[in-house]
Amino acid sequence: MVQWSRFFEINESTPNFSRRIGPYLSYGLGNDQFFPAFDETERVGLLYRDLLGAGLAGMWSVDALIAAIGDRKPHLISMSRLLADRDYRVNELREWLATAPAYGALTDTDIETLSNDPPLPFFILFEAMQQTAGLHLGLLGSIIVSEVIFGALAGDPRSTGGGSLAGQLDSISREFYLANVLQDIPEILDMAQLVEFTTEIAELQQAVPAFL
Repeated sequence: MVQWSRFFEINESTPNFSRRIGPYLSYGLGNDQFFPAFDETERVGLLYRDLLGAGLAGMWSVDALIAAIGDRKPHLISMSRLLADRDYRVNELREWLATAPAYGALTDTDIETLSNDPPLPFFILFEAMQQTAGLHLGLLGSIIVSEVIFGALAGDPRSTGGGSLAGQLDSISREFYLANVLQDIPEILDMAQLVEFTTEIAELQQAVPAFL
């Protein structure tokens, strides 16, 4: 349940400030009422579920991913000391884990394990905090996101042909219908316009709780 006018300028609203990216969670995401324990560890909160999901998904280790990118594009890795220098990376993680108030319960063994082999989702958050003060993703996080986006674009010939949204929708429609049944979709240029369009077609103007 999201009231979108709190996040984008809709109907002259003033959106909330964004939370900086880092290895922390807001209170609600760690609340045991929203994310109760579900296994024998009795861990609560979204963070445990996220890290457990990452483990079950078989994500690459940070070291292996950096090595694979370095083999293909060494100049990218060399742009970041956190990625290029493993000893530096381990030491930065170790120092932060040892001093961060939220992680005071970690044992020395825990700190060494996490410093030498950090879970990828945790490291992406840490990298953003360490490299950009949490204003945006760091280098490794940006590479992961851009690879997904450009991979999707490369897999769809229409995406590289340019043209307007209306023109691409017309092309898609005519693959399945004799006419352009999507012609009434307006030109959507940003997230706020997409939310407003969704509100209209789904008849959510009077939704409770409020959608806009």
